[in-house]
Amino acid sequence: MNKFLFSFAMLAFSTHCFAAANMEIWPVTISFTGSAKNSVFWLKNVGSESVSLQVRVLNWQQADSKNLYAEQNEVYTVPAFTIIPPQKKIPIRIYGIKNQGDKEHDLKVIIDELPTPDVNQKSTQNNIKIRMQYILPLFVYGQELQPAILPGADGVPKEEHHLIWSVKKNTLWIENHDKTHVKITSIDFKCGKKACYHQDIPVSYVLPNAKMAFVLPHDHLIPAAASALEIHPSR
Repeated sequence: MNKFLFSFAMLAFSTHCFAAANMEIWPVTISFTGSAKNSVFWLKNVGSESVSLQVRVLNWQQADSKNLYAEQNEVYTVPAFTIIPPQKKIPIRIYGIKNQGDKEHDLKVIIDELPTPDVNQKSTQNNIKIRMQYILPLFVYGQELQPAILPGADGVPKEEHHLIWSVKKNTLWIENHDKTHVKITSIDFKCGKKACYHQDIPVSYVLPNAKMAFVLPHDHLIPAAASALEIHPSR
């Protein structure tokens, strides 16, 4: 049961393999149906020193144009803590998901890099601090969802999502009235049949039945004649 909702800034990744600092992670978007017993992703230490990691899974919701995250204890990873030697890789398996209905269950996998305590410091001092944090979206599709509305590896379903959009000043609002998420990395407005506005966006998502705001640059105004919106899920 979710007991506490909170929000915090997160990094998002759009490629199939992400590398930052001394870690490689793949895939960077995890999805599977609720009938699967578990899912897996990989961590590789490409540095010259061992890396200590903690892995957690949080529930993910959107409300009031904010991402909200909740502690939960149903979905978990094995291992939850690990030390990866230099140039070694390990699988991280995700267990505990059951989704029998026709909805999408949205979660985030949080990977915290934990430094080794400095042995030169006094033992009374707590020197453990989080260094890097990696965040992976995790989507679990209900067994009753139609395959045509499930996003593919590029974030695009076979059937178009039912979206409603509006613009107020330099803010674009997108409402997702479908049963699966929408991934966004760039947008195009059309004036008639021609594209008249393009804007790249940091990798973002609009979850089912959510409404999110995207602030666009003030110096790049959306034409008043814009009549259609195209969303691009992958770069």
